[in-house]
Amino acid sequence: MKIYHLPMLLLALIPIATAHAQNTPQKKQASTRQKNPESFTFSASLFNKLVNLPVKAVISEPSNKYLHKSTLLLNTKTGDMQLIKVKLAYFAKAYLMIQFSGTNSTQIFIVSDNKSVFYKGKQDKDVIIMTKCKEDDIVTE
Repeated sequence: MKIYHLPMLLLALIPIATAHAQNTPQKKQASTRQKNPESFTFSASLFNKLVNLPVKAVISEPSNKYLHKSTLLLNTKTGDMQLIKVKLAYFAKAYLMIQFSGTNSTQIFIVSDNKSVFYKGKQDKDVIIMTKCKEDDIVTE
């Protein structure tokens, strides 16, 4: 091969390298979407366990990958109000928040510092159903 063909060969490879670089972020975004489910559940018994855990306790619940290895950061009670904050291990920079206001109002939601994930929870018999939502869908009292 003559030396003057080398620049032509390099110019021919530039579109291939550019196309590869453009496709890489799209693949990464697709895997992030797969990581965050549209909804997930956890048991009412686990919910009750969270309410009574001490601060800095690590949740050991291998059957629930969304809460397993998460850490309780806050469990404070003032009068008939209680606030629980759990740093989730599964979702990056996200927290499970449980807010009790009296005996009839319970708010359950997940928020993230980087605004990447939001879920709101609903109690249904013996299970808590967490459904993906937008930030504006989360209502606190």
